[in-house]
Amino acid sequence: MIAANILIIFPIFFFLDNFHNKLMKLSFYRRLFNAYLRKLRKKVDDFEKKKAVYGFAALMIFVAVPLPGTGAWTGTIIAWILGLERKKSIISIALWVIIAGILIGLATLGVFNLFI
Repeated sequence: MIAANILIIFPIFFFLDNFHNKLMKLSFYRRLFNAYLRKLRKKVDDFEKKKAVYGFAALMIFVAVPLPGTGAWTGTIIAWILGLERKKSIISIALWVIIAGILIGLATLGVFNLFI
């Protein structure tokens, strides 16, 4: 399961790159996407000015938290939207997918019950 979550990163980036380029030819999509991106990047830029180190750390924590809606799929989409460096994003997402898998495995085995 961990390997599948890591391997899905590449097709998601490929799909987003190609599908997005096709949709950018539509003026409605282009205006909507650019408006959304301006708002999002402004928030991200403000955050990065204050805490520049935390960009990839935030992505890693988001991916590592084993909750619905977090993980490799969403982390890849966030990295793509924010325009984060591809190689660092892939490494970050893959590393934290492994950590999330270990956490789920330990929880399944009941290891965390020892501490309660």
